[in-house]
Amino acid sequence: MLMVKAVIEICTYIYGTGSKIASKVFQQAYESIIAFPQPLRDDLLENLVDRLLELDIADDALFYVWTLRTM
Repeated sequence: MLMVKAVIEICTYIYGTGSKIASKVFQQAYESIIAFPQPLRDDLLENLVDRLLELDIADDALFYVWTLRTM
């Protein structure tokens, strides 16, 4: 769990540099999150989505929430 949170934090800084790799790292964090059991999965997803919304990446945030809801 701490590793995923660390990846989200690191990716936030990567995004701040303007690097295109940030979206791929966020995707990898999401793929790690879906492997967690409930309620950890929801807590980590909330953390990821909050960070994406703070960075004004609403499309990705909505995509991750939607795909998890359809599982």
